[in-house]
Amino acid sequence: METPIYTPEQDIEEFTPEELLAVYLTEKVSPPPYWTTTEVSQVFKIESFSAPVVFVTRKEDNQPGTITWADLDNIVPGKYARLYFGFIPR
Repeated sequence: METPIYTPEQDIEEFTPEELLAVYLTEKVSPPPYWTTTEVSQVFKIESFSAPVVFVTRKEDNQPGTITWADLDNIVPGKYARLYFGFIPR
């Protein structure tokens, strides 16, 4: 997912929930890339969850590792989006 750039002149409603979460993650938590729930299953084989950590195997090279997820509802109540990020090889 491409991360949008937020400027103070923009209305928060101009962003999709996923874009809004990506802006927050970029500014406060972790640099891109970010994956939606659909995208993460295309890039990784999900092995198990131990919230908020997900144990995965990257499909392109069979590299095991972990990713983390974040929910927008924890930041902006009433808005839902989940993004996965921060692949760390094992």
